[in-house]
Amino acid sequence: MTNILNDSTAGNAMIKKGEELEANHKRDQAIRYENFDLKLLLDDKTSIVTISAERETIGTITDVNAATTNMFGRLTSELVGSNITILIPEPFSVGDRHDQYLLGYIDRGIIIIMLI
Repeated sequence: MTNILNDSTAGNAMIKKGEELEANHKRDQAIRYENFDLKLLLDDKTSIVTISAERETIGTITDVNAATTNMFGRLTSELVGSNITILIPEPFSVGDRHDQYLLGYIDRGIIIIMLI
């Protein structure tokens, strides 16, 4: 703390970082509230499956709603944490084919429609 008290540049950088963290927290909280409201609105009407778009966990189901569990006859605990391919019939789910399509879209914006 002494270094920050004696260095206005470091102090200003610390303040800026704190403001950024606060803004990010408020943004994340607003997104959570929006998602919660949307979930309440659509929970029994539309099947929704949310998947990860992070490279390390691409295609991993992060959330499902009641309509999805009813449609597929699976529990939320069976779906969340699994790859989306458990809901995709063959030949579309073969190997990591679907994940590669997702990565192609994330990396290059390429949309591939899977036809058999």
